[in-house]
Order: sequence, then structure tokens, then C-alpha cells
Amino acid sequence: MAADGIMVIGGGVIGRSIALGLQAAGRSVTILDPPQSVLPASLGNAGHIAVEQTAPLASLATLRALPGLLLGRNAPAALPLRAARHWLPFGLRMMRAAAPRRFRAGEEALTGLLGDAIPAWRRLLGLAGAGDLMREDGHLVLSESEASLSRLLLETAGGGRLASAAPLAAGSLADLSQRFGVPIVGGVGYAGTAQIVDLAGLLCALREAFAERGGVCLPEHALAVEPDGSAVRVATAEGGLHRAAMAVIAAGVASKRLMVGLGHAVPLIAERGYHIETDSDAAPEPPIVFADRHVLLASFRGRTRITGVTEFSAPDTPPDPRHWERLERHALDLGIAPAAPFRRWVGSRPTLPDYLPALGRLDRTPQIAYAFGHQHLGLTLAARTAELVVALIEGGGPDLAPFAVERFVR
Repeated sequence: MAADGIMVIGGGVIGRSIALGLQAAGRSVTILDPPQSVLPASLGNAGHIAVEQTAPLASLATLRALPGLLLGRNAPAALPLRAARHWLPFGLRMMRAAAPRRFRAGEEALTGLLGDAIPAWRRLLGLAGAGDLMREDGHLVLSESEASLSRLLLETAGGGRLASAAPLAAGSLADLSQRFGVPIVGGVGYAGTAQIVDLAGLLCALREAFAERGGVCLPEHALAVEPDGSAVRVATAEGGLHRAAMAVIAAGVASKRLMVGLGHAVPLIAERGYHIETDSDAAPEPPIVFADRHVLLASFRGRTRITGVTEFSAPDTPPDPRHWERLERHALDLGIAPAAPFRRWVGSRPTLPDYLPALGRLDRTPQIAYAFGHQHLGLTLAARTAELVVALIEGGGPDLAPFAVERFVR
């Protein structure tokens, strides 16, 4: 590649967004994107641009709710005993990050990122010629019990910092009850959030825009990233040895191994998500969260998807079919009966204990930048992350100190 070229390690939505942004800034870019046997987290999520989620999940509220999240009838979280060596140290760090002072600092930092997330998506989709892939008509949260409705109304009573919520009218609740065949006792409609309506189409648009501008994509697995004087060297499992002026590590859960090789033992865990989906002829509509069930119904072009399980484990742990079975029961309860069996998916969200991403350049080797650990907000923050990484490499942008990997050794 060019002597001043940049290698982006990772071909998910964050890596591809960064690569396209760097191209637009006039840089020569190569992506390392290994073939995958399953859909990456970029394609397995609900498409929700969740700017309302300004509070990090590392919080006292999450810790108080943990017994119900793990043990309730519709428990959405799992801590498999076989994976305790992964989630126990992560959980201890998360508890420390939930301290009020650290939580408030994290909330301010995360709100700063989310504040420009949707405008950043408009800019990136415009660059890719794919502006029709995002809809900006909010989402719904529905309650099937008075208890969950009380919690929902309490949570949304003060108004959101980046998105607003208003109680749904009685007529809307009646229509929703009839549609899903369950009693909807209340709910709220959010304004100010968005959805990507075709995730595969998004990655395709980013890939094509990158290629049209002369970008190179190599189907190789990065094994190690090393400084090479003022440049960088990347070794791959396929025997490649690539030299570049800079590298950006944006490889999701695989970033952990690459960072360890650079002397940074980042406490990244695979927060695994499960979904089921079926084909649908219905037009896409805003996402719907069923609060009591802890599931989200996402309507895409040509398909309907239900997400709603979080399992803290290792990326290569065999999936637990009970999670899919629970989602399938919810789907049938809600009148979603597929003509063929549901398609099943499990994938790994890269998550750090304070529920903030890792963004920046390494202090000792500034020719290596990184962008990973976005947990549930990877899609939401992909476009904004790309802009920040481009600004960082070009010598500008805001202070990213709250997201530096060095925070885990302070």
C-alpha cells in the first residue's frame, strides 16, 4: 500500500465507516476484513439508532435490577457458569465503574458522543449515496403490566437529553393490543431516534462506496500489529505482512487480542446477543420494545427480527438454544408466526466494563489508533466514531481522554 496509507483492521460497520471517512479526507486506505462464518454484530442487531441511551449500563440502577434481569420469568441476561472466568472479573470492574462519580462522568462523555450521532449518519449515508437507509420516526416502548408501565413513565417523566418520550393515546394502545393479541396497558412513543432499515444494504453501500474511491479490502485475519519505526506492521494468519503509515484497530471482540500484543490488556468481553427472524412483506416501521418481555421487534426491508438476550461469555462459546426458544415463544405470543422455521443468530458485542467505547491513539505508539468496545451502541455510534477517528488522525477533533484505553491502568 502507499507509504502514507492507513490500514483499518475490521470490516464491520465501524471499520468500514472509518475507512470511508478517511478516504473522503484524502487518505489511501486498506481494510483487513476476514471472511466470517456467521453474521457480525454489525448485521445482527435491531438497526436502532439509540440516542436516548445516554446513561451507561454500568450503573447502580443496573446493579439493583440485576437479580430480576438474571432470574425473572423473562430474564434477558445470562451469566453462564462455564464462562465465569470471563464475566466475573468483568463484573467486578463494572461494579467499580457504577460508582456515582464515575457514572456521572461516563454519562457526560457518552451524551457528548450520542449528541451528534444522527447528523453524523446523515453525512455518512450521503457520502455513500444511501440516504434512504435511515428513517427518523422514533420508536415505541410498550407495557403489558401496570408495574412496568409505572417504571416506564417514571423513567421518561423528566424528558430525555437527546430524545423525547410522550405517553401513547388510548386509541393507539387499543390498535396495538389488537394487532399483537396481548393487552397493552400503556406505552410511550420516542421522538428523535432513528433506524437503519437494511443492515446488509448498509454494509454493501459502505463497501461499494469505498471500492469506487479506490479502496482495497483484503480478506485476511490480523494476528498482530507492531510499531515499525514511525510506521506500523500488520501480520496476518494468511501469511501477509503489511506495512502502513498508520493502523486503526476496529476489530470488535478480536481487538482484545491485538491490543494485548501491544501491551494493553483491555478488559473487553463478548456480550453476546441472540436474535430470531423471519421473512416479511410488510413495509418497515419503527422499532417496538416490549418492556415486560425485554424484547425488541425490528421491522426491516423484507424481514422481521426479534432481539432480546444478553449473554456474557467468550466469542467462541457454543450458543445456548434456550435463548432462541424464549424469543420464539415471545414471537408466537405476539402473533408473529413464520411460514418456515425462524432463522437463528448469535453474535458478540464488544463491551468494556464502564460501557464506554475505546477511542483514541496509543500514547506510546501514536501511529496506532483504535475504535472498539461500543457495546449496544456500535451501530448508533459508527458514523460519529468515524468522524472522530478521522479528526484525530488529521490532527484535530475533541478531547477523547474519557475513552482512552489507558483509563484501565490508571
